[in-house]
Amino acid sequence: MEMYDSEEFSSLSTSFYSWFKALQEWAAAWIGKPLGNFDNSRNSAFHVPSGKDYLTASPTLMRTIFIEKQPLSRMQLSQALRHASRGEHLPVEHRMLLSATDAQLGGDLRSAVIDAATAAEVALASYVADSLEASGLERTFIDAMIKNVNGVVNLHELCTRLGGEPAISKGKLTQGLASVRNLAVHGGQTPTPQETTVARQHAATIVQALRPLPQV
Repeated sequence: MEMYDSEEFSSLSTSFYSWFKALQEWAAAWIGKPLGNFDNSRNSAFHVPSGKDYLTASPTLMRTIFIEKQPLSRMQLSQALRHASRGEHLPVEHRMLLSATDAQLGGDLRSAVIDAATAAEVALASYVADSLEASGLERTFIDAMIKNVNGVVNLHELCTRLGGEPAISKGKLTQGLASVRNLAVHGGQTPTPQETTVARQHAATIVQALRPLPQV
């Protein structure tokens, strides 16, 4: 049996792509570059010969990491490698921000606004859950309660009642993110590029205020 037909090779392929994806996410979040800006036109530096083909780190759906104008620091790169090796992907709220940016760059403004709103909701809900758990409530009760909270605006209100500081007012959130998201989801409307940018900025403000990435 050829090496590339073996179970070990298949396992390596699956594990490597998952590891590399996690590394990409952490790198993108720290240097502020959207995943879509990672170049996939060149081969990866990692190759495993398999007959006439190669296992590479950057096939069509993957991207190669390049350190350019906003380089990762040595410590950031080390931490990104550690996170990836532990199977620790970027927190959901930060992944959704990256997804929103990618969607806007690709012209899918509806998806960009929806992903941005999801990022804000996750950050707000996480703050609320952590605060209530610290007060002694059971996590199962907290999860059930949050599940019944309707929308990002109500989560914002609950967050502020618990002492959170989302760094954006309820009015701005309603007008610039929640309403635009609802029209996109329920009305099938495509937001303007300006509306999309504002929605992403509002979401990023909330995420950075409540669930910032560790700066290394």
